[in-house]
Amino acid sequence: MVLADKSLTPLNLANENVNLQGKLITDASKELRLSEKTLHKRHYDELHKGHVDIKASNRWLNNGELFGETEGFMLAIQDRVIATKNYKKYIIQDATVNDQCRKCSVRGETIEHIISGCQSLCQTDYLYRHNQVANIIHQKLAIKYNLIDTHTPYYKYKPEKVLDSKDYKLYYDRTVITDQTIHHNRPDLIIIDKKKQETTLIDVAVPMCHNVETTWKKKN
Repeated sequence: MVLADKSLTPLNLANENVNLQGKLITDASKELRLSEKTLHKRHYDELHKGHVDIKASNRWLNNGELFGETEGFMLAIQDRVIATKNYKKYIIQDATVNDQCRKCSVRGETIEHIISGCQSLCQTDYLYRHNQVANIIHQKLAIKYNLIDTHTPYYKYKPEKVLDSKDYKLYYDRTVITDQTIHHNRPDLIIIDKKKQETTLIDVAVPMCHNVETTWKKKN
């Protein structure tokens, strides 16, 4: 393969004397070029907001748990190059396209709308995603506090409503009875430390980057 590459690629692998000095693009140059793009820099800008943990947000790229096709599809979403109606109308500039969402027909079909803004998906896809995140957190807590001793792939894990030991108790999606009326009295997870007599309520949310601060204030 190396011998066959006689100027067929930019590397020109068959030529041992080729000088690539000056042709290599540094990471800093790539980052600068990305930050200057109009469309593709949107995810870059969202990552660099003060409340976003850049390292944690990109950790999924280092875990190696995804198929290459899945990873590529997710990166295409981040780059906003998915063929939504909004993309076809305003980026490709197809004047024949009506950009209303094909599910709800209420708002423009953008990436943001599909991921977290379509009312038609609230009780189906968004709820399923929310529950998957809650399941992952539940299993992590259950293992941490020795309430279970085996790890199950997240897509197979079905959390018990109540896990109990002499030191901890973990509730899943359980209504809390209060002496005063509270409308939102069903947190996703409740962990009780019996020794310290402390209770932690965990409510899961999966907002877009631009809604993180608003969602945090709302949940608090």
